[in-house]
Amino acid sequence: MITKENFRYLIVASHRRSGTHLVIDSIFNNFSSVAHGYINLDRLLPESSQKLSVERFQKKIKSKKIRILKTHSFGDFSHFDKCKVASDFLKEEIIPFSKVIYVSRDGRDVLNSLYYYMIAKGVNYSSFSKFLRSRNSSDQVYTDLSKVEFLREHKKSWIGVENTISVSYEDMCTDFIKTMSRIENFLGLEIVKAPEKITLKKYSKISRGVRRLFPSFFNSTAILPRSGGSGGWEKNFSDEDFEYYSSVIKGVL
Repeated sequence: MITKENFRYLIVASHRRSGTHLVIDSIFNNFSSVAHGYINLDRLLPESSQKLSVERFQKKIKSKKIRILKTHSFGDFSHFDKCKVASDFLKEEIIPFSKVIYVSRDGRDVLNSLYYYMIAKGVNYSSFSKFLRSRNSSDQVYTDLSKVEFLREHKKSWIGVENTISVSYEDMCTDFIKTMSRIENFLGLEIVKAPEKITLKKYSKISRGVRRLFPSFFNSTAILPRSGGSGGWEKNFSDEDFEYYSSVIKGVL
């Protein structure tokens, strides 16, 4: 059981492009007992381009305050099974002392945002329709699933996970005060003043460099935010795409 005394980490989990950083930023900017910024839990994975050893990771998360740990893993943390040292560390030293917020978002907007994100990263698709049906490759797990199938399985994996609540990106945008109150009650922490709504920003290359060196000077950790809106999927989804999406999701999202 997570108590006020043994609560050390807040894991913020999500599928990519679900509004993860809006939730992260809103938490550390509004709760004085939460450390500034976040540490990417997925840096323990062998395939991470910024891989950290368990020892180096432990040094980074050391804090008198609650640390936010970000992950795109499945709810059973099966991503970590490929590395026993990291998996054991996670199960023995992190999860028993963690509460989890799963960030959800309209799956159509998630996929629409992911499409443009991948293009910005230099991955080209002949069409949006091909993107939806293409194999998952971002996470190097479940690569036999399409982008839509992977999204479905990711969401399902977090249903019913202990010490976890789901917070939607849409609620953060349209009913911020009420949503932050839910988070406050779940964490058992107190917001010391009226919650401050965070605006995600697109930083220049110079600003991003400065932010890496002096992260505490910035109140946003966002990575390449695009429009930040809802409903943009309508411009890319054809009738056939929507039928495919709906047949795969089947009410999960």
